[in-house]
Amino acid sequence: MSNALKVLVNIAAVIAAQAGVAVNCEGGFGLAKGEFWKGIARAMSYKYFCWVPSQHNEEDASGLPSLDLDAEVVRMIPMEFIKALTEPNWLLVVDELTTCSGRQQALLLTALENRRIGHLEFHPTTIVVGACNPAPIAPDGVDLAPPVLNRMYNHEWQVPFDQWYEGMMKGGDWSDVQAEYPILAADWEKRLPTWCATIGRLVKAHPELRETKELTGEKGMPTIRSWYKLARCLAAADSVSEELREHIQLELATGLVGSLAAGVLVKFLHGRKLYSAADVLDGKTDVTLDDDHLDQLIYLPITLVEELGRDASGDRVNTAISLLLDMADYGLGDIVRESVLEVGSMKGVKVSPKLKARWAKISSLYATGGAK
Repeated sequence: MSNALKVLVNIAAVIAAQAGVAVNCEGGFGLAKGEFWKGIARAMSYKYFCWVPSQHNEEDASGLPSLDLDAEVVRMIPMEFIKALTEPNWLLVVDELTTCSGRQQALLLTALENRRIGHLEFHPTTIVVGACNPAPIAPDGVDLAPPVLNRMYNHEWQVPFDQWYEGMMKGGDWSDVQAEYPILAADWEKRLPTWCATIGRLVKAHPELRETKELTGEKGMPTIRSWYKLARCLAAADSVSEELREHIQLELATGLVGSLAAGVLVKFLHGRKLYSAADVLDGKTDVTLDDDHLDQLIYLPITLVEELGRDASGDRVNTAISLLLDMADYGLGDIVRESVLEVGSMKGVKVSPKLKARWAKISSLYATGGAK
């Protein structure tokens, strides 16, 4: 990744929006949120529309009823801009979100999550971005409800001063200042299965991160919905470069699943690098089992399973089984449990006679909920 790419402000929001995740950009007034996204639309050759729900009646979005006597049904006639979103290549900015009433926020749930208003579904290429001022400074400001926040990547807006300055030096022409932002390749989703599996294993190992039971005031909240959205965002960033993904992963995670869960994720991803699963399975690296290396062992079982999913040839499976058994005997049963079960469920697994009795015993205990 180039140095220019690293310092681009709001790049996390640009990546998330292209990944099909609705983005909520919250920041002070007069900070070019709308103009920024208009520039992004221009750079992508997209059409742009800004919708302020609080300036409309609810039926403006859901449509006006029209009686079809022949079919004996009432049909909803949509507003022109909503019907246009069923066509390719639109970027919709839903502005002034914190001026929306509770009823209007309820309407937004479908638009943000299901990408649909009334009976009309947005085209798959449609990008949806929200923008708002903090509720205390918005006219009749209302905090967004947790279910609304949980449907979006909540982005803390950064003043795009460099882009503003560049346009000012061109006499107030901002027509191309967003052109340096990365546009995702058409095949970016090929990285999604890997990130879904990675995050799925993490959340399986941390049941406390599967749902939000107590509100903390943060906009990002862990739920199985927001974790999936995070997988999409990380896959999208990875398709640009690994450096970009590492640069913005904490920002994306905090805005989707909150700071606590984001910290667990970052620790998890860091821990995966401490040992190369491929080198361990190929006998190139020995694993040290002692209390001084526990932080390096926490996520090793998960990475072993992931590596076996890519290549389970030779003696790799038995090398993994031997290490998992040794870790369990060392008192790390809670760390290896899920990986033991996953290896046991792999098709064609042949355990060496030397390990068979130990493996059968611990697999049986874990399957019945024992040997924690």
